[in-house]
This record gives sequence, structure tokens and C-alpha cells, in this order.
Amino acid sequence: MKIKHTTRIHRYLSFILAVVITFLSISNTYMYRSTAADGSYSVASFSFALESGAEYEDGQYIWEPAESVAGHQFVYRLSYVFAGQGFIEPGDVEITIPKHILRARNGYYADLCELPMTELGDSTGGNEFAYYFSGDNIVITNVVRLSSTGEGIIDIAYSTTRTTFYYSDMVSSDVPAATITLSENGSVVDEHSDNAQPISMDTSATLLTTTKKAPSKRVDPEGEWDTSWGTKPADADEYYYVLWSIISVVEATQTYLFSIEDTFDEPYAEIVGYKLAGRSTFSSIRQGSYSIDFEQSRTDYVLTRHKKEYYTDEHYVQRNTALVTLTPVDEPEEATSLGTSAIFNYDRPEFLKPDKNYNARKYGNTAWKEFFGYDWDVADYGLTEFMAGER
Repeated sequence: MKIKHTTRIHRYLSFILAVVITFLSISNTYMYRSTAADGSYSVASFSFALESGAEYEDGQYIWEPAESVAGHQFVYRLSYVFAGQGFIEPGDVEITIPKHILRARNGYYADLCELPMTELGDSTGGNEFAYYFSGDNIVITNVVRLSSTGEGIIDIAYSTTRTTFYYSDMVSSDVPAATITLSENGSVVDEHSDNAQPISMDTSATLLTTTKKAPSKRVDPEGEWDTSWGTKPADADEYYYVLWSIISVVEATQTYLFSIEDTFDEPYAEIVGYKLAGRSTFSSIRQGSYSIDFEQSRTDYVLTRHKKEYYTDEHYVQRNTALVTLTPVDEPEEATSLGTSAIFNYDRPEFLKPDKNYNARKYGNTAWKEFFGYDWDVADYGLTEFMAGER
């Protein structure tokens, strides 16, 4: 009986010990989880992607502008999800993005990064995040305490600061890269990176119409040189001049070369020079580079002259033809050319006196000065004097 009692006591003690061990094990587990909840977190997901401003075409994102404007926005979206327990203290989230991604034709950056938050230190913020500059990058950081299970999005935009003429056709931007870093107690605990899609601009330049026009009359019928044309030639007084205009309509979002090849094969006549749109004088230069969209129209001029001694007829005709070519500066854009011509008709001015009867009347008032105080415009002549040309 004594042995049985002892065995029973041992069984009770073993049961109590097992209960105690189990309790301590549960307690230790609970204590570990509580410690983890005070500061264990990570980045569950992170992405950086183009949201708007360009269309996907042939494996790349392209913006095809309808007009040459500045201020077009390429919007990129930062998306993040945190996982863990506890809170993320201010300054422990840092997202780094490039300050610029768009380069102009000259190789320098020509864009502005716009963010929906204020610069760090600006008391007018009121946002969960603020930004500061770090070399060639912008760093977005939290300025308030965040939940370690939080998530969110931040839309940023890279805007063009110049018109499309200043950017090369179909040259890709820099690859926008973003990195998110989580820190705890001064040490980095997690980091993720993602690259967004670069963009390109599809610009063009096309000559839509061109029309040559002749003047309604000969320029300076007495042969006088107009000083606005430039330096007067030594033999200018030996010629008559005709000023032809060429009106063209251009649709352009890309810089282009504009040239005129004029043909003037009239005898004893020649081309004096060209005055392309935007220039003030005539010269032999018949081609120019343009970064202007003359979508309404552009007017260029050709000045010709012909020798007075050979053009004495009362009527003569001159013909002028021009080939206008517009060449976009970027490859592989193709040039467009259009021909145009005009005819100048000259009729020598002639005064035809009346060959029939005509009447002349005289009105007078002997009291004119008395009524009006002057008489300087009172007609006072006789018919004989009038016919003799004395009045």
C-alpha cells in the first residue's frame, strides 16, 4: 500500500510539472510576439510605373504631340504596401527618385519633377510625406508616424519645360528608377527597387500647301531701290523690280529646314535674293532652320529684277516657278516638296482724256468773307483763264 501511494504521488507531481512547463512555454511565446510587435516591419510590395502621358506602341511608350507646347506631363505612380506590427517612425521611410528624366536636343535636362507634397521643413505641408533634394535625386520621406501595415500611392509628374522643337524625335528618356528604404532605430531593415517605363516623343514636320503670288503691279515703276531690301546695288537704277510672295502652311512639332529653289528664266532678268520668314533683308540664302509652327501660314519672298531698256512694251508677261522643300531635322523623317508658280502681267499706265463733251461749273459768293471770315478758297477766275491753264 505504501508503494502504491508513492506512485500515485509521483503521478500527481508529474502532472503538475507538465502543467507548469506548458504554461511557461505559452507565456514565453506570448512574450516573444509582444516584443516583435514593437518594431518588426518590412516592404511587402513596391512598384514604380507610368500612369499617363504616353501610349504603348510597338514595345515602347510614345507621346505624339498634336502641337508644339511646353508643360506636357508624364505621370508616374509609386505604390507601396508595408507588412509587420507596430509603427514606422517619421523619417524611417525614404523613397528615392530621379530629379530629371527628359533631355533636350542639346543634351541638357529640360523637365520639371512635380510632387503632391511640400519640401521638407515647409510648415504649410499637412501631408504624410515631404521631399528633399539629394544630388541628382529627390528623396520622399514620411513626416508622420505610419502604420506598419499601411499602404498607399504617390503620383509624381515629369513635365516638359520647353516646346517639342527642343526635344529629339523618338529618343528615349532616362529610365525612371525608384528605391524604397525602411529603417528602424537608425538601421536599414528592408529595401526594394523598381524601374518604370521610359518615354519617347514622336514629333514631325510636314509641308501642307504652298502658293506663289505675283504683285498686282510692278514694284517701284521708276526703278528706285527700297532700302528695306538691303544694300542697294550699284546698277539698281537700270532695273525694274518685282516682289513675289510664297505663302506656305506648315504643320510642325519638330525643328525643320525650309528651302526655296526659285526659277526665273525671263530674258534680261535675274533673281536678286530671298527673304525667308523671320528675316529682315534679302540675300542669296534660300534655306533656313525653323523651330516655329507656322500652322496658320508663313510668307517668304523672292525679289527679281529686269532691265528697263529691254522692257519698253506697253504689255509684257513674266513667269516665276518655285520648288519649296521642308526637311525635318531628325531621322528618319522624310522631306516634303511642293511646286508653285505665278504669272506677272504688266500694262503700262496710260491716261485717256475724254473725247466728248465735259462740263465745268463755277460757284461764287461775293459775301463769303463777310459770312465766314476768310476767302482763300473762293473760286475767282474766268473761263478763258481756265482753258488756258492759268487757273
